[in-house]
Amino acid sequence: MELCTGGTLLNRVRMYGRLCEEQTAIAMQQILRAVYYLHSNGIAHRDLKAENVLLSSDESIRKTLLKVSDFGLSCYFKPNQIFTDKVGTVTHMSPEVLRRKYTSSCDVWACGVILYNLMSGGVPFGTEEEIKAARVPLGKQWCDASQEAVCFLRKLLSRPAHRPPAKLALQDPFFQKHLPKPEMPTLRFGLLDDLRTFRGQNKLKRSSFTTIASMLAEEHVQAARDMFISMDTDGDGLLCVAEVEKRLRKQREQGILEKDVTRREVERIFRDFDSSLAGSSKDFTYTEFLAATFNRKACLTDAVVQEAFKILDKNNDGSIDLDELSSGRMLGHIPIEELQQILEDMDQNGDKQIDLQEFKEMLWNTDLTRANTTASLKTLTASEALALCANEGTNNASI
Repeated sequence: MELCTGGTLLNRVRMYGRLCEEQTAIAMQQILRAVYYLHSNGIAHRDLKAENVLLSSDESIRKTLLKVSDFGLSCYFKPNQIFTDKVGTVTHMSPEVLRRKYTSSCDVWACGVILYNLMSGGVPFGTEEEIKAARVPLGKQWCDASQEAVCFLRKLLSRPAHRPPAKLALQDPFFQKHLPKPEMPTLRFGLLDDLRTFRGQNKLKRSSFTTIASMLAEEHVQAARDMFISMDTDGDGLLCVAEVEKRLRKQREQGILEKDVTRREVERIFRDFDSSLAGSSKDFTYTEFLAATFNRKACLTDAVVQEAFKILDKNNDGSIDLDELSSGRMLGHIPIEELQQILEDMDQNGDKQIDLQEFKEMLWNTDLTRANTTASLKTLTASEALALCANEGTNNASI
């Protein structure tokens, strides 16, 4: 995780006493999107609280990015799995956690406690008895709260059977009323080609770019982040074919594109040729999107490349061998034969290892990129050539 200089969300609340409803809506949308993404991937956090939400900068809530942290109590779960261990922070525990019979829905209850905290400066429950009673106290701090805010709070702090999952919570009227109208960034020239090229690279190169993307400073990822969020309309942290197609259609209606991009053309961008099902469609994660689109010239500094190399060079001997590639989770589950082929392709001096210089050349090698780009340009439509993410962070010349 990159450095977050804005402190915690709890400190921000303490600084101002409480947040207005617009700021609360902005913060809660980001937190619930994180919960939705975690739950969609079978992960329960189990210790959500304002203290565990970090701000990427000290700017206003409207201009900064929130990041959920502290996964020490998180765990994987299967659909409808029941947990029995009593973990978390007492003030944010749901009644069913205290009864030691709960599901991942406990995270949604914790979001309700955070919502209460943001709007009032305190927490609704101080003891286990108060939590079990589940009576939400609405004191004088709530006298000027909107009906939407109160109703949303009661939904989040309701019994499990009535508590909405994160996906439905994100669609609540509270957000519709209080969120500022989202901006619609214009896709930049070359974005579609960047995504297609990324999917055509071997897994080592893709994983290396993904690692580097997670190290980049805010100014290098802001434009791509805003673009991803604006296209990820369901807030699940994944970019699918339908969402990209919808944005391109919107820009066609606005006169930005000369003609439509067909669904087949969009699907080609999502094909993953380096997976167990070669050529199958796969959604882009947020980090993959950043990895595919960040400005290589500005961001691939020696310091950043060396840090990425060190992550793979587990024994710190200055080279990466087959054992290091096959261990750990960075490259996922790849057959040893594929790893050997990747190593042979990158190993220029024949020592069956990848040194720092060979690693740098792998990242900067444009032979495959040129081949992919040349192939794709044969089918590139005028609308794709005009399909375009804010000029910041672009790898190609802007129109």
